[in-house]
Amino acid sequence: MNAFARFLAIIAVIAISSSATNAQLLWRISGPNTAKDSFIIGTHHLAPVGILDSIAGWYEALNMCDAVYGEIDKDEMASQTTQRLMLSAAIAPADSTINHIYTPQQIDSIDNFLSDISNGLLSISYLSHMKPAFINTQVSMLLSMKEMPDFNQHQQLDSYIQQLAINMGKSIGAFETARQQIDILFNYPISIQADELMETVRFSDTAVKLSKKISEAYLAQDLDALHEISLDPALGFDPQSQARLVDNRNKAWVNTITDIIDDKSTIVCVGALHLPGDNGLINLLRCQGYTVTPIAKP
Repeated sequence: MNAFARFLAIIAVIAISSSATNAQLLWRISGPNTAKDSFIIGTHHLAPVGILDSIAGWYEALNMCDAVYGEIDKDEMASQTTQRLMLSAAIAPADSTINHIYTPQQIDSIDNFLSDISNGLLSISYLSHMKPAFINTQVSMLLSMKEMPDFNQHQQLDSYIQQLAINMGKSIGAFETARQQIDILFNYPISIQADELMETVRFSDTAVKLSKKISEAYLAQDLDALHEISLDPALGFDPQSQARLVDNRNKAWVNTITDIIDDKSTIVCVGALHLPGDNGLINLLRCQGYTVTPIAKP
């Protein structure tokens, strides 16, 4: 199920070395050149904002920080320009629509799967002009939302955190542009996208179980469990997806993070799977001489 995990990770997008993570989402960062401590928090992009109330040390960190940096600026993501760009990127070329890349039998299988997970609300006929990656992303969102019943689409966690910072007079920033994230989601070979969607359909039972496992692990604030899922050969990333979705982005972000936290106390707010692993942000920061420790539960 590597293909489906790819999309769940974008949303969970949803990553310490193999040492214990102490099941924490919030970590303290300190270093020889930092005047004040900074923090890093792992998010799930469809988690209810109420989870912040159960994260040890969260409000203390928010009160003391000077800035919040996320994957993307909330206003840019919500802008009409970005919405148009996303729609354009999600539409398949004329020679690569669903009817061109799948057999009638495969189209029926996709249609039945969409109907099952959406209680009849989704049909392939409504999505026939979209790229398979867009359809797969909708599938992962639907399944995640079923496991996150308290999610409010008007209070997306990462955007909510940025708005809290703004309301408190703090500055915000982002590591990527909307165009960069859209490229990650939709702008890679259609042939690979087509195979990934069919893999999701063929292993639909596993997709449902995977969505449940990821949601349960995140709500339990269990980075160890999330990391194990990402490493599972049957469920986790293939090496190419791991590099493209997590590792390469972390390596691009970490130098920006160190520049920022050496200057001001900052909360780094990114998908939880960007935290663990040899190429996770926690380990990358440690390799640059910073002390990164979990905020212990009282």
